Amino acid sequence: MRPHIACANGNVGGHQSDLRRRHQISDGIRLYSALLRKTSKRVFKGQSCDLHRHRFPQRLQYDRRQGTKDAIANGADEIDMVINIGELKAGNYDYVENEIRTLKKACGDKILKVIIETCLLTDDEKIKMCELVTKAGADFIKTSTGFSKAGATFADIELFAKHVGKNVRMKAAGGISSIEDAEKFVELGASRLGTSRIVKIVKKQESEGEY
Repeated sequence: MRPHIACANGNVGGHQSDLRRRHQISDGIRLYSALLRKTSKRVFKGQSCDLHRHRFPQRLQYDRRQGTKDAIANGADEIDMVINIGELKAGNYDYVENEIRTLKKACGDKILKVIIETCLLTDDEKIKMCELVTKAGADFIKTSTGFSKAGATFADIELFAKHVGKNVRMKAAGGISSIEDAEKFVELGASRLGTSRIVKIVKKQESEGEY
């Protein structure tokens, strides 16, 4: 099966106060929803709608659930969410699992990808997230947002493959800079890759007649 390669998503917001962040996030959701309404569902078929702003995973669960419902109602087929890393590190595993479960319920039969930001976690925390993502019924576990200090590593995908449930697929994202690395991630079990550099490389090679 040919792996899915996605370009990095856009982002909304910066380093503002919590109140301003919430207003900006809400504006972003409305903007994306409006764009989805104006664009045919055919164009968005198989595309992910990243409404759970990578930099603000601390948003209230209600906001995230409603944002998910709005996106899907307007044509999104996939949703990316970022876990609340603070709650994970505090050992509040029920909170983390329930949030994933809540958003998966809001997704219905659409795809939910759970970003755990592996570069910020210990191996034990990564293993715990494999367990929680599996129990909560998400479709994908994803390594990274691309906005933190590092992206996917071979070791992360190897660890996922050992501990994630059989119904959960793996996505390696961030820092994939060569065709060889992409092939290695696929060999290790990743069914999707999140990268912008590989897309550029492939397009360049296609234009030069190498493919």
